[in-house]
Amino acid sequence: MNELLQKYAGQQGVSFLDLMKDRLRKYVEWDFWMGRVGGVVLPLEMLRSILEATDDTKLTKAARDSAIHSREWLNFRFKRKDHEAFLEWISLLSKYARTIKYDMQSDGRSFKVTARHNLGQKWSDYLREFTIVEFEDLFNIVPQVAATENSLVVEWTFPQEYSRSN
Repeated sequence: MNELLQKYAGQQGVSFLDLMKDRLRKYVEWDFWMGRVGGVVLPLEMLRSILEATDDTKLTKAARDSAIHSREWLNFRFKRKDHEAFLEWISLLSKYARTIKYDMQSDGRSFKVTARHNLGQKWSDYLREFTIVEFEDLFNIVPQVAATENSLVVEWTFPQEYSRSN
């Protein structure tokens, strides 16, 4: 196994130690938690096929149900359900699940997240519905959401009285 890991490190142009730190970080940030909740690894083409085969009404219901359950996930994973945990969750999804790549702009109270993907309109529709329900459930606000075939733009502003403990 050591030889194989040395080979992987060389292919990535990093030291063996850096490769090990990266793998350990992924385990702590992602794999450990996915193992506890039963996460799965699914090639993106398979996900795209599932999305395309799913009726729009069922996909909308699945997005809404998933959003409601994500409150439990945030509390389980981060021990809190605030906007910082939510933003960290987006970062981890982008980094490890690789279903989106995103950019974020913020002044500390107003946010704009632009998420890009290659999974088509149904994934954008799923993410739009998920996001709207998620924000209503977690933060009691309605974000502005625009979805295209391969992107989602979400904009929101937290009320002045919003605190980290919400």
